[in-house]
Amino acid sequence: MVSRSALERARSALHLRLLAAQRKLEANGRGAVILLGGNDRLGASELANQLTEWFDSRRVRICAPDAAAPDLRGRPFLWPYWQMMPAKGTITVVVGDWVTRTALAAAHDELTGEKLRQRIRALKQFEEMLAADGNSVVKVWIPGRSSSAARPRPATCMRAWRSSAN
Repeated sequence: MVSRSALERARSALHLRLLAAQRKLEANGRGAVILLGGNDRLGASELANQLTEWFDSRRVRICAPDAAAPDLRGRPFLWPYWQMMPAKGTITVVVGDWVTRTALAAAHDELTGEKLRQRIRALKQFEEMLAADGNSVVKVWIPGRSSSAARPRPATCMRAWRSSAN
C-alpha cells in the first residue's frame, strides 16, 4: 500500500505540473478542452471541482450541459458545446461530454444505423476543428462505481498515469 506522504507528494507534483501546463497554454495563446465522460457523473463532478482547485481557476470554466433543457430543443446536438468552447489561454472542463451522450443514446437504441454514423462523423469533425483552432482536447473516461471500484487499488495503479509536456 502507498503511504499517505507518498500520495501527498505525488498529488503536489501533479498540481505543479497542471499549473505549468496551464501557464504554457496561456503563454502560447492556446486553449484546452477537458472532457469528463463516463457513467459516473458524480465522479466527473468531483474531478471537475478538484481541477478548479489545482488550476488557476480564473482561467477555467466548468460546463455541464443539460440535454433536457428547454432552450436546447430543436437545436443541433453540438450546439451547447459550441457555446462553451475555450477562449485563447483558457481551459473548459466539460462534465457529461458529447462522447458519453452519444454512447448512451446508442446503448439505449435511440441512435442507430446511419444516424449514429452521422453523429460520429460530426463529433470527429468537431474535435478536428477544435484542434485546428489551437485547442488541446483531453478525454477522461470515468467508469461507474462498483463494488470492485470501492476497494482500495494496488500501488501499481499510480504508475499507469502519465503526463506529457503537450
